[in-house]
Amino acid sequence: MKYEVKTPEPLDWIVERHYGRKAGDIIGKVYDANRGLARYQGDIPPGTVIELPELPSGNLVTTARLWG
Repeated sequence: MKYEVKTPEPLDWIVERHYGRKAGDIIGKVYDANRGLARYQGDIPPGTVIELPELPSGNLVTTARLWG
């Protein structure tokens, strides 16, 4: 899936929003799919298109809200 950055934001926020968590192994896979992302220190600028790779279903975590 392709994602276009709309406002400056760090990659871990994008990964957490898309995959439901921001584990380093997932961020590593996103960097592998987007070799140029490593040049950004901090926020990724608007207009940047990022490939968010499909992950095996065993890597995804479903969270449940227990209170509130």
